[in-house]
Amino acid sequence: MKELEQYLRIFASAVNGKVPLIDEPIDLDKLYRFTGSHSISATVAPVLLKSDIKLDRSQWLKWKEIFYKNYRRTLLYDDERKMIFSAFEDNQISFIPLKAVVLNRLYPVYGSREFADNDILVGSDVLDKLEPIMSAFGYEFIPVSITVHYIFHKEPMYNFEIHHRLFPDRKEFRLFNEYFQKRFDNLRHSSECELSFGNEDNYIYLLAHAYKHNLESGTGLRTLSDIYLYRKKIKTDKEYLDRTLKELEIYEFAKELENLSEKLFATDAPFSFSSLTEEELALLKKISGSGTFGTAEAFIRNKYKRYSGEKKSFRRIHYFKKRLFPDIGLYKKKHPVLYRHKLLHPWFYIYRPIYSVFSDSKSIKNEIKVVSKMKKEKE
Repeated sequence: MKELEQYLRIFASAVNGKVPLIDEPIDLDKLYRFTGSHSISATVAPVLLKSDIKLDRSQWLKWKEIFYKNYRRTLLYDDERKMIFSAFEDNQISFIPLKAVVLNRLYPVYGSREFADNDILVGSDVLDKLEPIMSAFGYEFIPVSITVHYIFHKEPMYNFEIHHRLFPDRKEFRLFNEYFQKRFDNLRHSSECELSFGNEDNYIYLLAHAYKHNLESGTGLRTLSDIYLYRKKIKTDKEYLDRTLKELEIYEFAKELENLSEKLFATDAPFSFSSLTEEELALLKKISGSGTFGTAEAFIRNKYKRYSGEKKSFRRIHYFKKRLFPDIGLYKKKHPVLYRHKLLHPWFYIYRPIYSVFSDSKSIKNEIKVVSKMKKEKE
């Protein structure tokens, strides 16, 4: 606990652009692994390198390298994005920059927010236009089963997720999808084709996206710093936000993250666990243990709750039945070509378990282990 508190103090200082005061010994290798698991190493590096901590040459180079790699990555993505946006304009494709494109500029040092990709929202009918444009820039279209975005990749490190919708078509995200569908009529024009959400809608999307991750595999510390910096640097209509978050049924979730981010970052004194309530401490421990994209165990646990039936005695049976023999809609998303031939539909149910056993047996064993552990716990 003391070690985690120390790491969080350093991160909190970094998010505010301040050099941390470190008066106790610190294991820099452990700190590096911890920040790496949350994709915040490049955020911490600039202030750590200015601090009084004594780094040997290899440590100094390691922290300096992680920052400059991300700094260079940010520069290259910015240039790449300008080129792609210009092509979208030439081809009359309307688009909205999302997530990292909006959030990166909020951090105290340019290039200090790590990111895996750039996200862009377009209409649902432009894939035929997108492929030749991205291909001309050297991108490969990655055909995956994800139903909300197209993935384009170019070596050595460019990934663009081009969304045609913001959230999966599932009942738990129905309110989000309905809300943003209505908000498309209130978009701001940055250029003829480049559009943007208003300040409030960008923040609502940030929270709704965090809620989605929380329902699936969990979310990490970078989400807290994103929330804190957005609220600190972007002016929003608080009454509108509160009213809308209540309508979207994520008001309590949002307040928990906002309050926790304020206690972690918005303090002149070094952060201390003693400032938190019991509930806040439990939430912070959960987030600190999740890493950037959550954990496999949390993903399985949340999926189990979503898939399993109401009666406890049949939960595992119902869960594994749904996992082995999902609705035909899943096959439509994952195998659209085969789906169109109705005579092949029965083969889906034979193909899925056999393919899964041979292609990903390790994940299957882990899933069975987690579900079995949940049975022994209080459900």
